[in-house]
Amino acid sequence: MTNVRLHERLGVNARVETCSRCGAETGNILLLGDANYRSRCDACDATVIDRHERGTCPNCKRRCRALGELGDSERVVSGVCDACAERQRACDEVVRAGGVYWRCSACGSAGAIRDSDLARAVRADADAAPPKPCGIEFDAATCPACTTKENER
Repeated sequence: MTNVRLHERLGVNARVETCSRCGAETGNILLLGDANYRSRCDACDATVIDRHERGTCPNCKRRCRALGELGDSERVVSGVCDACAERQRACDEVVRAGGVYWRCSACGSAGAIRDSDLARAVRADADAAPPKPCGIEFDAATCPACTTKENER
């Protein structure tokens, strides 16, 4: 077990972890202690929680841009909830079976398209035979999620 350096005012500084995909609680409690500053790495876009205003990125080892101190009861986005992890496993299986990943540049929705004429065309264009992963990006006009929302109005 790693020792936690106590925050001068917040002690162990316990935070609720939220899913980086859907925002739901993951069920984990993070003990941040004096690591109460958020920064962002401009090189790889990672968010870093550290004891210093400008932490070092654990991914690329570059200095990060300070974003400020966490609020007293602010939740921390980190990890993936069980539902999103299961959804990702299901999408991975669809892609291994000949489907393709998709995402929307407008709304951020994502998923997998089962083996179909569209999936085969995307794979042919990417020169990616199954089980090699590949995908397609939609915009608001062609996104299944955006067009469904538009039709519901």
